[in-house]
Amino acid sequence: MIRIAIVEDEIKSVELLKEYIARYGKMHGETFNIATFNNGLDFIDGYTANYDVVFMDIMMPHMNGMDAAIKFRELDKTTCLVFVTTMTQYAIDGYNVGALDFMIKPIAYFDFAMKLEKAIYFSRRNSRDICITTEMGMSRVSFSDIKYVQSEKHYIYFHTTDGILKKRASLNDAEVMLDGGGFARCSHSFLINLEHVTKIHGNEVTVSGEIIGISRSKKEEFMNKLTTYLGRSII
Repeated sequence: MIRIAIVEDEIKSVELLKEYIARYGKMHGETFNIATFNNGLDFIDGYTANYDVVFMDIMMPHMNGMDAAIKFRELDKTTCLVFVTTMTQYAIDGYNVGALDFMIKPIAYFDFAMKLEKAIYFSRRNSRDICITTEMGMSRVSFSDIKYVQSEKHYIYFHTTDGILKKRASLNDAEVMLDGGGFARCSHSFLINLEHVTKIHGNEVTVSGEIIGISRSKKEEFMNKLTTYLGRSII
C-alpha cells in the first residue's frame, strides 16, 4: 500500500491525479491510499509523517505550496515531494525544499507515470533501514542515511549523516546487510552509497563532500553499478 497526499485546490486537477493514480495502479499492480487537501494550511495543520509521496500545487489560497513545503520539511525531511503547477519558475525553486521533481499543468499521463514511478522507487528506498549493533548498543539507521562503509582491520565503520558507528564485522558482512540498497564497492575497503555520490574525477569519487579512492580492480564494476543506479533513479 502506497500512501499519497494530494495538496491541490482545483477539483478538476485532484480528480485527474486520482484517475492517473488508479490507472497506474491497475497497470503496475500497485495499491494506493489517497488523502486530499485543498490548501497547504490544512495539509500542515496536525501533520503526521504518514505519507510516501506528496503531490503539491504551488498557487493555493491561505498558504501557497512553497510556504507549505518549507513547513512540511521542518516536520518531515524524507517523504517524496512532487510539485504540480503551472508556474515553472517556482517549481524549479522547489529543489531548495528537497522536492524530488515537478510537473507542469496540463499534465499528461505518461509524464505523471514516470514521476510517480520515480517517487515510489525513492520512497521505498528511503523506508529501508537496518539495526546496527555496536559496543555502545543498538542503533536503527535508514539506508539513505548511510554515506559509506569503511573497513579497517576487523571492524567496519558506518559513516552516517549523524556520525560514525563502529561494528566488529567484515565489509562482506556489510554488503549482505545492505544488499539491494544501492551500495557498491569502490575498493577493497570502501562500500559506497551511490545516492550520496556527487562527483567522479579520475580514480576518485566524492561522497557527500569526502573524497575516496577508486581502486583499479573495482573501477569498472563500480562505474557500471553507478551508471545503472543513475539510469534507474531518473526514470
